[in-house]
Amino acid sequence: MEFWKLFFVALMPVLKVLLITALGTILAINRFDILGETARKNLNTMVYFVFSPTLVYSSLAETITLRSVVMLWFMPINILLTFVIGSVLGLLVVKLTRVPHHLQGLVLGCCAAGNLGNLPIIIVPAVCKQSGNPFGDVNVCYKNALAYASLSMALGSIYIWSYAYNLVRLYAPKICNEAKIAENSMVNPMSITKTDPENPSTCSRGLPFLSVVGDKSQSQDHVKNFEIQCTNCDDGKTEEAQRGEMIMKQLKTLVKKINLKILFTPSTIGAIVGLIIGVVPQFRKLLIGDKAPLHVVEDSIVMVGYACIPVMTLLVGANLIKGLNGVGKQLPLIVGITVIRCIVLPGIGVGIVKGVVRLGFIHNDPLYQFILLLQFALPPAVSLSTITQLFGAGEGECSVIMFATYSCAAVSVTLWCTFYMWLVLYAINMALPGKHYDAPPHDDIKKCYDGWSDESDEDKRKEAFTTFINENVNLSKADESMMITGIVAPPVAMVVKKTGQTVPQLSVIKAIPDVAFVPGATILALIAIKLTKRMAFKNIPSIDPKENTL
Repeated sequence: MEFWKLFFVALMPVLKVLLITALGTILAINRFDILGETARKNLNTMVYFVFSPTLVYSSLAETITLRSVVMLWFMPINILLTFVIGSVLGLLVVKLTRVPHHLQGLVLGCCAAGNLGNLPIIIVPAVCKQSGNPFGDVNVCYKNALAYASLSMALGSIYIWSYAYNLVRLYAPKICNEAKIAENSMVNPMSITKTDPENPSTCSRGLPFLSVVGDKSQSQDHVKNFEIQCTNCDDGKTEEAQRGEMIMKQLKTLVKKINLKILFTPSTIGAIVGLIIGVVPQFRKLLIGDKAPLHVVEDSIVMVGYACIPVMTLLVGANLIKGLNGVGKQLPLIVGITVIRCIVLPGIGVGIVKGVVRLGFIHNDPLYQFILLLQFALPPAVSLSTITQLFGAGEGECSVIMFATYSCAAVSVTLWCTFYMWLVLYAINMALPGKHYDAPPHDDIKKCYDGWSDESDEDKRKEAFTTFINENVNLSKADESMMITGIVAPPVAMVVKKTGQTVPQLSVIKAIPDVAFVPGATILALIAIKLTKRMAFKNIPSIDPKENTL
């Protein structure tokens, strides 16, 4: 399939999302006020507790089996990598833009947490439904896409509410004040000791993890009783036993502090139930399929889940209305987050996924590779708006960031989807060792198969197949433009970096080390040359098999 055909296949789903999002924005403005504050909260509650869990459950239960769970093992690691790399890049943004302390958690969260639920579950199945989609049969592609996107939604929910939630919490003003109090209490370690009320023979050594801050009278009482308590705690117990007890107390306190209700969201619970039903054959026979005794229950859940996608898309547009009036106030911050989410992370994702595929760690399913790549190219998670509302830290700034990043994502997601589809289906990484071949288009392969299957004579079948391979599958080679670009790009990148340091508007370039800037610029230049040749010429220069004498 040619580049522009892939572009229009990728454009249609994003265009649908934009149209529905625009409708949500229109319905939220004051003139109509159909999706006002109260309506948005009610709809958001319905999506959170009803629509999203049912969609995740039904998608996983119908398509996931024990074999597919084993094959999809890399997706949790891939999502974790997006969070870790995004956090590291977010620290760079915080340093360069001098973000206020109470907003640092929001910036790190926006750089780390992508929209792993709403957008993949809208875009990927929609790509499969396009005429001439490059991923094969429409029905099979659609079911697999829903399963992959649902698993992405469930995993993303776990990471967001366990990782991004705590990032925002740590930098929230309330938590910061508590931290200052704890720091002041460390001046007098006696004031933070705590005894076990159930067992007075034990005492604390003043560990800050379990400490509580008391008033002066409590501190004096602790000082008076310190020697007596410590004498009692040493009777009949070794120092190792005391340390063991302290560690166990710390672990118990940590478990109590973990909010499992936040970690196990309704979508996560739906994913767990869907995985159990899909993996266990007895449950699967009972619920899944037209002949299943309880298939009416499954059909009802599927009907409810279908409402999730349009409602979520309308809510995205309605929530963006808050950020329409404040884009100019946080321009450096917005530019930094947008560059990371729309340019840097997607490029890093290409190297990670293609490297893992090359090493043979994941199976060669183009649709699966496509969604792994897409997880790096998504705008920030909408759940961050809810998290900032919980802690009252940067609600207005979050709305502005969401509006700006989603506006840019309309273009960036389309372009990256086009590039990713071309990459997983036709692209050859010339930098990796080994021989590479240009694969023929899907239509040519289908035409060859139809002619081959109609032929009854075995010898003629072999001849038809051999002829097709010799004429259409050619050994790739790097042309002179790629070689010249690889030689010229590094010194040009150095010159650009040195020149940019003298321009005030580009002063942020100073913070990027040469060891990262030069290779990154070279890779982007090689990709640009490759894409330009793909768009300008139908065929990549290849070695003629008849002239190849090696």
